[in-house]
Amino acid sequence: MYRARLAYLTPATLLLSLLTLATLTSLRFGQSLWSDEAISVWFARYPVTTLLARLCDPHPPAYYLLLKVWLVGGEGETWLRSLSLLAALLSLILVYRFGKELCGRRCGLMAVLLLAVHPLQVWYAGEVRMYAWAQLLGVLLVWLGWRLILRLEKPSTLGRYDLPLAASYLIVGTVALFFDYTVLLAFGLVQLLWIARGRPRYRQWLALQVTVLIPFLLWWGVSLQRVAMTHSYQAIFLAVQGQRLGIPLTPQSAARFLWASLLLLVITGLGVAWLWPKYFSGLYKRPVTRYVLLAAWLALLLFAAWPRLFSLKRLWVVLLPFAALAMALILVRMKWPVTATLVGLSLMLVLLTLPRASREPWRELIAEIDRSDINPAIVWVDDLAAPVLTYYTSQTNVDYLDWAPLMARSLPDLPDLTPPPGDDLWLLLQENPYRQLANSLPAAFRAQYDLLDEKHESGIVLYQYRRRNQPAQELPAQPPPSPQMLWGLDLLSPFDTCRAIP
Repeated sequence: MYRARLAYLTPATLLLSLLTLATLTSLRFGQSLWSDEAISVWFARYPVTTLLARLCDPHPPAYYLLLKVWLVGGEGETWLRSLSLLAALLSLILVYRFGKELCGRRCGLMAVLLLAVHPLQVWYAGEVRMYAWAQLLGVLLVWLGWRLILRLEKPSTLGRYDLPLAASYLIVGTVALFFDYTVLLAFGLVQLLWIARGRPRYRQWLALQVTVLIPFLLWWGVSLQRVAMTHSYQAIFLAVQGQRLGIPLTPQSAARFLWASLLLLVITGLGVAWLWPKYFSGLYKRPVTRYVLLAAWLALLLFAAWPRLFSLKRLWVVLLPFAALAMALILVRMKWPVTATLVGLSLMLVLLTLPRASREPWRELIAEIDRSDINPAIVWVDDLAAPVLTYYTSQTNVDYLDWAPLMARSLPDLPDLTPPPGDDLWLLLQENPYRQLANSLPAAFRAQYDLLDEKHESGIVLYQYRRRNQPAQELPAQPPPSPQMLWGLDLLSPFDTCRAIP
């Protein structure tokens, strides 16, 4: 009777999960775009040929192409974020269908419940970035791959009913890889499933995988994306965090560490998949495995609810549905209150952290410049933040400011746009452990300007300077910028073209 009622309530509960995710995500739809979200809009305005051939961004171009189409319907914050919400809702539906095939309706329902209220899922379902779409296509890719593996295990030859499935896998895999590199994790998971199932029809399987990869590898080789990858922020972020903990990391050594970690993950995954039928297939039935996975899920919940470390969190978005499915596979062997407790804990963490986890309030600080008595105000903006300034100035049709990008890699050279003596200059800059351009301004700037005011918000600082009538003759010595600050100057700029980067 209990299971019958649960099966009857499954469609209604799935709908409730969808509505819950949509409601929680909408709580932050009115927040200001943060710099990376505005960069998405910036790139989506590029010509298609530029996106395909010369995009200088450590992400493939498919999301920007999709967003370019979405912009036809409007450019408001809520409309832009609804594109990711759509992907997240579709992911829940696919997870339910996939879970239902893997381990039954109850298992699929549990996976959807765990995923719908996970803080990581809720956050990236409301962000103008590619991660929700990478997740959706990753789930679809693994589901199709799983179905294909089951078909290949049959003794009959590849028949006409298998060809549409193989074609679907090929199309989805090819498209998915052009959305984000994290989809490679889902692609790798399919290969591990195939190895764990005994590697059926290896020639057909390997031929299909190579066919999936060929378009992506050809594009990657000619698009200069490899140049953009060498300037990615992950190595700089890891090096800065290591220095703060007393570990002598540089971006170069951090990059080597990341590649070594990835290689270790691949080797470990291959080893587990290869030995799965003999040694690990019954492991999930053991009580100790349940408690280890429960502890791991709780740790993932706390990690997702932590207000920082977004550079690491986004790497988990593609894998999160499969973690939910693995947890659901364990929970079907436990009592329902355990699932209810996990869902309730997730919901509580979302409600506690979401209001306090708002990103950079660019809209509010840009509006702060409006109080200037000078019209138009002269603004220098961090080149990484130029897209968010252009977004809000275009949205409000402001005519009270003239701006120029402060190019980090051009320092100590400064913009030519300057106020006359006696007028104000505003600096709108990012502020984080590896990006503080104010500390890298040359002595000539300090000789020309007096600091009147500064306002620090989450990840942003707004400086107000006044230009002197006569430059100062003597200034106190300023300590040189730290190595971490110099690393931050090398981050990719929206103004870069890959051909221009050494």
